[in-house]
Amino acid sequence: MPFKPQLYIFLFSALSAIAFARPNPLITNPRSLSSKRGLAYNSSHPALDIFDPYPKITWGHCWTSVDLGLPSQIEFVPTLTDLTPDALPSWDANVKAALSRGSSSTKYLMSFNEPDQPGSKAQMDVGSAVAGYQQYMNKYAGPSVKLGSPSVTNGVVNGMGLTYLSNFLDACNPCTVDFVPVHWYGCDNNCPVDQDVQMFKDQMTQAMGAARGKPVWIPEFGRLGSLEDQQAFLEKVLPWLDDAAQAQIERYAYFLVIDGYLTTGGALNQLGQ
Repeated sequence: MPFKPQLYIFLFSALSAIAFARPNPLITNPRSLSSKRGLAYNSSHPALDIFDPYPKITWGHCWTSVDLGLPSQIEFVPTLTDLTPDALPSWDANVKAALSRGSSSTKYLMSFNEPDQPGSKAQMDVGSAVAGYQQYMNKYAGPSVKLGSPSVTNGVVNGMGLTYLSNFLDACNPCTVDFVPVHWYGCDNNCPVDQDVQMFKDQMTQAMGAARGKPVWIPEFGRLGSLEDQQAFLEKVLPWLDDAAQAQIERYAYFLVIDGYLTTGGALNQLGQ
């Protein structure tokens, strides 16, 4: 889901206090970054042209079907976040606009945001997700547009996470599913960075298996804790994500491009860079 209150509480003070604490070895040569990398942002984002110096940022999403000011050189990926009146009436018109965006016209569409999460706006059982996907997503299937299954959490209870994904893939027939988005958030009890790193790798390895050979996207992931812990986490997981051994992981975006997360005062902070 777009707003993670626990994550915000942990990150805001850390980013405000030590945003420019030390050089970031991840960005010594921005052009060396993987083109897998994207932006997860919402309506509270700063001006996104702050990413102009980072040409390997190739795509972005914002849990909706309008681009909210994403620069035209970055591909926007619309999301049919849920099946509510907030999302459905404008879906087709917004997809049409995204498909006509010029050189960065969308080539991908994502579907429901964490329908497996109790209490989320998109919460729905697998049968409802299948029916909604067949009605609102399948019609865009074709060689020029790839479709993503519902984005699931890394929950492990009550049919959540990869269990929900597997049940959806089993039941969605006929459906065109071209890629599989999954979300991940680390432990919330101050666990060691290395433990989170291993948990992340294990979860993504399981997701690649559950995807049945389809590309995996990670449009939302994050670690709780201090800026330094998050940077240590990213220093270990980003090379792993970009390695050829993880070619099945096609795209990823760290949470979140707003002040208190990846920006401070409208500028990229140490973590955001």
